[in-house]
Amino acid sequence: MISNIGVVARDIRIKKGITQAYVSNKIGYKHSSSYNDIEAGRRQLKADKVPALAEALGVTVDELFFGDKYRVTRTLGEVPTKNSK
Repeated sequence: MISNIGVVARDIRIKKGITQAYVSNKIGYKHSSSYNDIEAGRRQLKADKVPALAEALGVTVDELFFGDKYRVTRTLGEVPTKNSK
């Protein structure tokens, strides 16, 4: 289970104007109060729901965990291979 992800998800959701009911439905909860409990820290989000939450919010899983600190710093052209020196 993942704790404190609710705070980040709440910030993203509010910035994007997405409702709790929408996110709740997308991650498979019957009631938006269940998702509200995650944002409020009263309930933990199970790890298997993280990809669905990221998709509902329109972000990557990395952005959920690292927020604005997440940046891709290398391009595919810079990835070392077996044959590179």
